[in-house]
Amino acid sequence: MSEEREFAKHVDKIILNASREELLEIQKLDSDTQLDGNSFYEIYSTKRKTNCKQVSPKVNSSKKS
Repeated sequence: MSEEREFAKHVDKIILNASREELLEIQKLDSDTQLDGNSFYEIYSTKRKTNCKQVSPKVNSSKKS
């Protein structure tokens, strides 16, 4: 599976396990990216790297070290 698809699956898990507040933040980001014509996953990835944190720490990666 491609790296992009793996990342999309990881973000999907974060969304499914997010709190109400986290969902509101994600929803705003999604709305903003749609209005700008950008990819939600691309912008989320950039935002995550910039903030050096995830929206939700509740989800563990399915990959084992």
